[in-house]
Amino acid sequence: MQYSTSYFIINYISLFAALLPLFTGAWYWQRITPEMKPFFYFFYFVVLHEALSYLMSRYSINTTWLNATYFLTETIFFWLFLHQWVFNGKGLLWMLAGMIVFLAYWTYANFFIYGTFQSNAFARAIECLIISFYSGMLLIKLTRQTEVPLFSQPQFWIASGAMIYFSFGVLVFTLYKVIADNHYVAYAFEPIWNVHSVI
Repeated sequence: MQYSTSYFIINYISLFAALLPLFTGAWYWQRITPEMKPFFYFFYFVVLHEALSYLMSRYSINTTWLNATYFLTETIFFWLFLHQWVFNGKGLLWMLAGMIVFLAYWTYANFFIYGTFQSNAFARAIECLIISFYSGMLLIKLTRQTEVPLFSQPQFWIASGAMIYFSFGVLVFTLYKVIADNHYVAYAFEPIWNVHSVI
């Protein structure tokens, strides 16, 4: 499959985009609240994953398991923090039950259905759906609070960014199976992945 030059340019920009919040956070370290610091550290993890994934793909090393593990870690991270913000520590048993069910499916699907060389796009779509759901709930909750301006709340920016990125991710990874079944036809795959990279 042949990709256009714009595809590679957009992908390289997307690769380096993870450095932006990292450098911004380092610059404004004194202004980061304690509850936001885990997100700053999370971006270290994102940058390390992006760098390792890029290096592995450059040397034609399979990144399926690296990506699957990264996506699972990302989902659990957002799930924990967004749940805390939406429900203020309540409903932990429901959240843990949901995580256990999802982890059971993820483990079974990755080890017994998809294996080492096939991406589990359905699990990724579910992960994106979970984070989109929590982000939407948090945005609704924040819009009802009037004591602090909406744009001054870090949770608003986290939830807004997550809502945009992961809701489009639901669409991408729902269509991914169709694209993969057609042997990743470039004219179908490239435009969708370009928009995903930009977002």
